[in-house]
Amino acid sequence: MKLIFVTKKVCKGDGQARVNYELARFALEHGRQVVVIAQEIDESLIDKGAVFEQIRPMRFPDILLDISFVILASLRLFRYRNSYIIGNGFSLIFPHSLNLVHFVHSGWQKSVYYQPHLTLNPRTWYYFFYTLSNSILEKISFSLAKEIVAVSTMIEKELISFCDIPARTIRTIYNGVDPNEFSPVKKLHKKIIGIFVGDIRTNRKNLDSVLLAMREIPKLNLWVIGDDRGSAFPKLTKEYELDGRVTFLGYRRDIHKILPRGDIFVFPSRYDPCPLVIMEALASGLAVITSKQTGNWKIASTAGKTIDNPENIVKLRKVISELVDSPEIIIKYKNEARKIALEHSWSKVCQKYFEVIDS
Repeated sequence: MKLIFVTKKVCKGDGQARVNYELARFALEHGRQVVVIAQEIDESLIDKGAVFEQIRPMRFPDILLDISFVILASLRLFRYRNSYIIGNGFSLIFPHSLNLVHFVHSGWQKSVYYQPHLTLNPRTWYYFFYTLSNSILEKISFSLAKEIVAVSTMIEKELISFCDIPARTIRTIYNGVDPNEFSPVKKLHKKIIGIFVGDIRTNRKNLDSVLLAMREIPKLNLWVIGDDRGSAFPKLTKEYELDGRVTFLGYRRDIHKILPRGDIFVFPSRYDPCPLVIMEALASGLAVITSKQTGNWKIASTAGKTIDNPENIVKLRKVISELVDSPEIIIKYKNEARKIALEHSWSKVCQKYFEVIDS
């Protein structure tokens, strides 16, 4: 059976791109035929035998770029209509076998933390329109899928509540991690290093609360990984007089080399259906501090601390301080983190996906 993957990127990168990369790799290594319709592909998949049909990106704003990709990809699928077609969220307006849902815009729109009206500027209004249009368009793709995989129970609940998807058509499979790519290393420093990873051009990942909490935790140093062009957080760091303890590393492709050098992964996100980076932090042997607004917090709960409300600065400061002041607890959580990651390897995750595909 020929498998057709449709998404903008199939490579090692963000969660959606990585899941499709791992599934395509697994399929090729088990003798399946694979066609990838995307803008970008990891060259190693072509070397393994994948057929790449590239849709070249156009110079459009994101929402128009997404729509143009969906139209062009759907047109190419007529020749593959008897194959097993795998879409991702709003990626198709063509009947398909499976849709992998990594983010529900309708869910984010209904979240109490979605408050675009609080900051009136062109960027905010653009993201408001982007979220609104995706919340409408994604339902078209979902309705055209025979089955759906949600990457967390958080997404599963949102699909049922906000998109009217029947529960019987949804299967939940959490994201995985490569424990060989992400693995602990021997520490070369005595300072307590916290690491934050994510989009820091918006406040959804909640870096602002981390910085505010750090003002009263002098022992903690923080490395921030994420594109900081146009971000307000470097300026906020200076206002809080933290610029000596907070280092902005920008967007990095070598995150697997940076994560193991830390001690604590600080990620009290306001809304994250299933952040892949939590799994990568666990595999790298970091104690994890997160919030119950992340879809995979239960997986990480025994390897660190979880706060109920990401807006609770007092609680966030308390749990960070508890770890910073107790290195022996950090070591305990770091060991537990690695054990958890080994139980969620990509090979085990892919086997679950192919149980769905082969059924």
